[in-house]
Formats: sequence, C-alpha cells, structure tokens
Amino acid sequence: MPPVFGDCALDDKTLRAYLDRLIKHFGVETVVETGINAGGSTCWFTKLCARTIGIDNDHECVEHVRGVLSQTGAQGWEIIEGNSPEVIRDMIRTNHIDAGKTLFFLDAHWQSYWPLRDEIRAMSPGKGIIVIHDAVVPNSDLGHDVCAGQAITYDYLRDAFLHWSADHVIGYNCEWTAQFPYRGILSAFPSIDWKP
Repeated sequence: MPPVFGDCALDDKTLRAYLDRLIKHFGVETVVETGINAGGSTCWFTKLCARTIGIDNDHECVEHVRGVLSQTGAQGWEIIEGNSPEVIRDMIRTNHIDAGKTLFFLDAHWQSYWPLRDEIRAMSPGKGIIVIHDAVVPNSDLGHDVCAGQAITYDYLRDAFLHWSADHVIGYNCEWTAQFPYRGILSAFPSIDWKP
C-alpha cells in the first residue's frame, strides 16, 4: 500500500513547477526542508533535486518520514532530528552542504517556538535561496500561519533577512497562480543577480 501523506505544500502544482525552475536555473544541488511533518513535501523534493535533507525536532515525524521514504524507494535523502537553526549552522560549518547551491524550504512553524528568524540567521551570508511556506502575501487572501498573534510577514523576518544579505530581493506567489492548498509563499534571493 502506498504511503498516505494528507495535504502538503507541494500539492500546489504551480509551486512544484516554480521550485523545479529555481533548482534547474541556479544549479541547486540540495534542498534543505525544515518542518517535515508527514513527509509529503519531502517526498516531492526527492523527485525535484538530487539531494534532499529534511529537519524536524519531532521524533515521531522523523521516524515516520524515514519509514515512508524507505518504503517509496526514494534516493538521495537524509532526515535529521534536531533544532533546525542548530542543524543548519552545523551543516554549513562542517561543509555538509554547499550553501550557495542550496534551496532552503522553511516550513517549521507549528509549535510555540518559531525557528524562522533563527534559521535565516544560521545561513551563510549571501548564499542560497530561501522559500518560506505559509507566509502572508500582501494584498492577497492566500492562507498563512499565525502563532501567538504573529503572522509570517516580511516585516517579522526583515532583520533576519538583512543579517543574511543587505541586498536581498523578496518575491511572492499570487492568487491567480496558486493552487490547492492555496498558501502564501515568500521567496528570498541574496541579491538582484539571483532573481530568476
């Protein structure tokens, strides 16, 4: 019986196509996904990129997704249990990843501690591409996450982005391109030269 994931970020076909274009255009070698939940997006990433690293601090999620990926026969994946900012910092410090050829898909924001700002600050300055799921898209009704009254907005993340790159460029999806599950996406590039 094939694994059942439920809703996942990459059920949105236009988001999958966008990520595939980024991966090909910028020669992305690794996708680092934070917040793997049931593994639906992680499974899709193994089809889009040669190497996928999923990070989650929930032991049950980690074990479940390891089992699912083993069952599907997916290749080039690694699931790490831990605090995502610490894991990202360690992977960069030890050259476990080439940050300049990495797409960071940040989706770890369901618990009381949102690691988003710390994840961005853990990244190599001016390297990689950042895509944040469930973000507020200005002038849009696309879904987004809120924790303790705080939505995922650019203003909430601005200081972390400036720490990562003073010249960063931000982009969003829009309602007319979004498909199920109709969630907001914020993309960040270190400079205008990185914009697709």
